[in-house]
Amino acid sequence: MPAGSYYLSVAPGAGFTYPTVLAAGAIAAGFNVSTGSKGELFTFAQTSAVLLDLPADPGAASFSVAKTCDRAEAYTGDILYCSVAVTNNGGSPAAELRLVDLLPRGFAYARGTSLLDGAAIAEPALSAGRAVWTVASPGPGASRTLRYAMLLGADAEHSDGVNRAYAEGSTLGAAFVSNTSAFRVKTGGGVFTSRGTVLGRVFID
Repeated sequence: MPAGSYYLSVAPGAGFTYPTVLAAGAIAAGFNVSTGSKGELFTFAQTSAVLLDLPADPGAASFSVAKTCDRAEAYTGDILYCSVAVTNNGGSPAAELRLVDLLPRGFAYARGTSLLDGAAIAEPALSAGRAVWTVASPGPGASRTLRYAMLLGADAEHSDGVNRAYAEGSTLGAAFVSNTSAFRVKTGGGVFTSRGTVLGRVFID
């Protein structure tokens, strides 16, 4: 090959993108990443071989969530058991993954009830109607399921009962947000309601 300036054109395999979005310093040690590794022009002088590693990234993370609860109707004082299933539809796990639950008015997280794939995990961060769990990412094509309980307070019967959840995080230095999944619970006061029906007969003596 004659001396001159060259660049390498790479067609990565299915599920990968080239070049990597990572900076050279973020790539694991042991690889020869220098000018030309990411498709830049490099100079070949015929005096020595050119040794380059060509870093590619797995496909970007793509997550979906599905929110469900154990029933579609509940009343003040009830305990509602819910789950959020998160699925990795992409080619790489997330570097960080958070599951966010937006609680309707009158709904409160029941402390000590969080389970991830059946195992107890740390409590979520709670603030202003939000519960946020930081969890380990499922691998490509895999899913994880978060389960927990909520308590219905006195204000629950005045809410729309719509519980929304989504996943957010980052992978390969880029932030992502999944779809938002909603589950509606019809709410009522139950035995605590101020309304009622009286059955019987009226007699005039």
